[in-house]
Amino acid sequence: MTTLSLRLPASLHERLRELAAREGISINQLITLAAAEKVASILTVDYLAERARAADFAAFDRLLARVPDAPAPAGDEWAKSARERGAGAAEEIHEQRAPYRVAKSGRPPAAPAKPRKRR
Repeated sequence: MTTLSLRLPASLHERLRELAAREGISINQLITLAAAEKVASILTVDYLAERARAADFAAFDRLLARVPDAPAPAGDEWAKSARERGAGAAEEIHEQRAPYRVAKSGRPPAAPAKPRKRR
């Protein structure tokens, strides 16, 4: 493994410390996970961009033209209502799933840290 020394603003360091404690992991683990997620995100965008460059849009249009124009099947109402609600639907789902999330440590999530009062 490589050792990396970096400079962080004090406010970011404090937030990392709080999040790591809440997740039950070290700051090092949190930063490693965050870096890995960012790398994966960038590589995914690169992969999708490459796939899009190779796409045959004319073939896609021909395939899409074969799909019948019909109402959504029964049971698909949620998807329609989610589209109508937009971004609010994603937040609602995120909140609904909150009780089921488990920290990386395998322990249930701790209560959120109380905001500190500014002087």
